[in-house]
Amino acid sequence: AEGAVLAAWFTKAAERIGKARRRFFELRGNEISYFEDAQNGRGVRKKGVINIAPSMAICVVSRELRLSSPERSWVLIAEDDNTCSVWQAAIMKIADKRADKIKNAPLKEWLTKAAEGVGQAHRRFFVCEGTWVKY
Repeated sequence: AEGAVLAAWFTKAAERIGKARRRFFELRGNEISYFEDAQNGRGVRKKGVINIAPSMAICVVSRELRLSSPERSWVLIAEDDNTCSVWQAAIMKIADKRADKIKNAPLKEWLTKAAEGVGQAHRRFFVCEGTWVKY
């Protein structure tokens, strides 16, 4: 699929009630899009998107690729073991890169600075980079 890093068919288990459905999945950037069908190796009729978050839990049980975020979990059943392993490695690499970006990004936020001794608290913009805090 053009622009997609990976593309494959998986059977997506129902979130709660319902039946598992065969869907075409594309991994692009930090998102996995899934589609009702595929034509010429590209997804057709988008059904949803899974955002790959740094906090996402990713594991493989047999041919099941299990993805869990604080909001939701997905179970994707691959057509073969190799597809499952390749997707797991690719998703973990993206999640790790996103976690590194967040970890290394400076913290920038408005906070209320308490007065030292007598006086009033004031709202200040703080920047925390490495071991330095500036406001």
